[in-house]
Amino acid sequence: MTYDTSPDRMNAIADFYQLMAIMFRLPHDTMVEGLVNGDVVSGIKEMSDEIGFTNQQLSRIEKELSVIEGQAKEGKITLTLLRQAYTKAFTHPKKPLIFPYESQFLFWEANPDSSYDLAPRLFVSDAALDTERCYKKAGLKRSEDKNFPGDYLPTELEFLGLLYDHMAKISASSTKTEGDASVVWQLIREFDYYHLKKWGVDFFKKCIALDFNPTYTSLAIIAAIFIEEMLSQTDGWSPA
Repeated sequence: MTYDTSPDRMNAIADFYQLMAIMFRLPHDTMVEGLVNGDVVSGIKEMSDEIGFTNQQLSRIEKELSVIEGQAKEGKITLTLLRQAYTKAFTHPKKPLIFPYESQFLFWEANPDSSYDLAPRLFVSDAALDTERCYKKAGLKRSEDKNFPGDYLPTELEFLGLLYDHMAKISASSTKTEGDASVVWQLIREFDYYHLKKWGVDFFKKCIALDFNPTYTSLAIIAAIFIEEMLSQTDGWSPA
């Protein structure tokens, strides 16, 4: 993969992060419409070409996009079906198949037979509080009426999308400086190191292994390929 910082590539990475954040939030009409009418599939194809995946990666992405297209043609992508799958997997009131919060995902992966009393509390876990620190460091303030903790997977992905969007603007600016870019890269590397690297790929691989819905499985395969490549850019970085 080519690690250039051209505006087009940075925009494609930003859009990919934002799209994956949308795909793994509670399904809504616009999301379903995009999956059914082909907008999501065509968007992923365009972003993948711009990002510069290997031929092998592109082939696998194409395969999963074909699965999504097939599901759409067979009428198996509906708001009801996706919400049923989402609830079973991520928000089941007793115990979801996969916890979409960094703190709880890591806890239950390490302690599958533990008690709920010992699980990290949402909003006040170490991971959630540290994501808020990262957001504030980047100059972002989340809405006061936010319903999810900072370590909610779509929130983490959305944050990285915003950082890459900022990189795209810096790359396209006629007044950009190396210092401007290095500040944003530092924020990306730090967030990858302290958060996404610890669970992002494993989260999607668990989605793949459980295979609770064909559309979600294909999206998880695509997301895992993307996240692994993004993390390879910042691999080796550690706090000074």
